[in-house]
This record gives sequence, structure tokens and C-alpha cells, in this order.
Amino acid sequence: MKKQSNLSRLLDYAGTYRILCYLSWVLAADGALLALVSRQGYINCYALITEGNLASEEFHKALGFEPAARLEHCGYKMGQWLNLCYYHLALSARPQAPVKPVPLSAVPAEQAESVLRRAAMLVKGAGGH
Repeated sequence: MKKQSNLSRLLDYAGTYRILCYLSWVLAADGALLALVSRQGYINCYALITEGNLASEEFHKALGFEPAARLEHCGYKMGQWLNLCYYHLALSARPQAPVKPVPLSAVPAEQAESVLRRAAMLVKGAGGH
């Protein structure tokens, strides 16, 4: 039996066409953001998610994030204490010694444009205008 990908599970969870289009736009935008910060030299990316927020958990898993840590009763919202979960995504292999990330303006324009063009094609392919 073939294992269903995280992205397939997320799209199954999304359901309707309108939500699917919205998620496609968000996935394209977040994918572009992750590609750009990787080109800037960032090595890790973290997301902090309220435990039990299945849509956010599945969304981040679809982008490649993995659960990394859980903090108990550290967030308070709508009259209750909530657990928070850290999710981690390795953007690149860890070097022997990290170097300081460069500003976005230092990323070659053709690389940034390529990333943004791919994101735009994803949006258009999902019914975007």
C-alpha cells in the first residue's frame, strides 16, 4: 500500500475548490519564501503552532516541517491554557561553521525572479487569475 504524501493529505483535508485555490496560493507563497530565505543562507526555519490546530499542522508538514518540541500550557487563548508545538524545517545541510545570512537584496535577481515565477505558475495552475 502506497503511503499518501503530506501534500495529498492536506489537499484531501482542504476539500472544496475555493479552499484548494486558497491553499495553493498560500503553499506557493510560503514555498517561495522558504526558497528565498534558503538562498539568503538561512539553515533552519521554525514554526510555532497551537497543538490541535490540525489545518496548520498538516499545512506545515506539507511544506516539509517536522515536529521538534512541545511546550505544555504556555499559551493562553479564549479562556484556556494551550500547548504549543515547534515544527522544524532544515533549509540546507548544516555547515561546519555557519556564515551570516545575506540580505534579500544580495540574492541574485535572476534567482529571486525564478523562485517568484515558479510560485506564480503554481497559483495560475490552481485557478488563480
